[in-house]
Parts: sequence; C-alpha cells; structure tokens
Amino acid sequence: MIFTRSWYLCRKHFDVEEYKKRIVKTIQFIDNNLDTELSLEKVAEIAAYSPFHFHRIFRIITDETVQNYITRKRIEKSAFYLALRKNLTVKDIYHQFGFSNHSAFNKTFKKYYGKSPSEFRKLAPENFQ
Repeated sequence: MIFTRSWYLCRKHFDVEEYKKRIVKTIQFIDNNLDTELSLEKVAEIAAYSPFHFHRIFRIITDETVQNYITRKRIEKSAFYLALRKNLTVKDIYHQFGFSNHSAFNKTFKKYYGKSPSEFRKLAPENFQ
C-alpha cells in the first residue's frame, strides 16, 4: 500500500515537471513568434497536447489563459516598440503584432497601460525597458 502511494506521488510529480517543461517550451515559442498568427491549436501542437488539455494546463501553471498571455506579451512588445522605435507609426506597430484595427489596439493598450499608444509614446522615457 505504501509503495503504491509513493509510486503514485512520484508519477504525479513527474507529470507536473513534464507539464512545466512543455509550458516553458511553448512560452518560448510564443515569445519568439509574437508577430505571427498564434492560435491555441498551433501552440498546443508545440506542447504535443490537445488544445483543450493544453489550455487547462497552461492556465493552471501560469494563472493566465493562453490568449491573455499572448495579448499581454504583444502589448508589452508594442509598448517597447512605441518607446524606442520612433520611426514606426502606431499603425505599423499594431499591424506587426496582429491587431486588426486601431480601435482594438487602442482599447487593449489602454487596458494595460492606462494611456492610448500615442500618449504612451509621448511620455515614454528614452531608456524604456
């Protein structure tokens, strides 16, 4: 009985570690491909899980949905571009990170930073990180 329980706990621990490794791998993939179309199906495939299972595991491990993570990372990268790449227009930036229109980008950006992209760009320090 004790051996069976220990084996079960070891197996369960291994599964958690395996889940974490796969999630880290997909996070790296997402972070390196923010300028491409990233569907749940595509990132789940990287982890070799079904979309349903991947979504569930991703949320448990990161405390965030896959789509929220992708959106947050795209907005963070957009903020970086707004601050440091003054040669790009706001339109160039929102298109680069998969936002379909200015209104959607503005609304989402404002949700995260409390300012429109244009206001943010004016106020962003030159050494923004």
